[in-house]
Amino acid sequence: MELALGDCNISVIIPCLNEADHIDKALQSVLAQPSGAQPEVLVVDGQSQDATVALARAHGVKVLSSKPSRSRQMNVGAEAASCELLLFLHADCILPERYFEAIQTTRSLKRQRSSWGAFETIRLDAPGWQSSFLQATVRLRSRFLHLPYGDQAIFVERDLFRRVGSYKQMPLLEDVDLVCRLRKHGPPALVQKCITTSARRWQRLGLLQTTLLNQGVLLGWRLGVDVQVLAKWYHRAGRRNQE
Repeated sequence: MELALGDCNISVIIPCLNEADHIDKALQSVLAQPSGAQPEVLVVDGQSQDATVALARAHGVKVLSSKPSRSRQMNVGAEAASCELLLFLHADCILPERYFEAIQTTRSLKRQRSSWGAFETIRLDAPGWQSSFLQATVRLRSRFLHLPYGDQAIFVERDLFRRVGSYKQMPLLEDVDLVCRLRKHGPPALVQKCITTSARRWQRLGLLQTTLLNQGVLLGWRLGVDVQVLAKWYHRAGRRNQE
């Protein structure tokens, strides 16, 4: 049965492409909520060639199809969503326990009243100093720059999401671009819990190289370099570091 607007607590939108290794854990974290919480879950598949779709359907969630593009897929999910609050979750990320309760508690605090936000920081699914370092630096960026990234599970009221123009069609940095527009409507509500994210990218390139690559792309974007050029450089640098 389709949910009417406002019948559910939160719409969780998960864009994915060939994420059979991670989609199960992501969905388990989304659905493992107290009986009072009623998430609507929309998995938006970008033409996966593995078992991603079958695994998602096995959880009984709504599966939508889209051309492969994270920004496009998230917009498709947002348009189909039924709840007042949207949460965008990467397919290789795991939400903390009782995440909806934590979001509601944070949003109800007078000093953090906001129509958008994210989880304060992330940790890698592989323990070690890299995870601890990343957790500390992401927390500082979120608190002092008010700049959470997409892997921190950005949530936003659907009306505000539409007013700022949703996600722009970009090959990367779509999360930073959205957050920059959302910040004009106030600082984010930062939920003081960790998102667990896959360590695969950090392990593949290394902490230092991954950080420098990310910051180089961000700096280029802020200086006005075309995002298509940055995307080509980003993917080329990633492939070169794997050789």
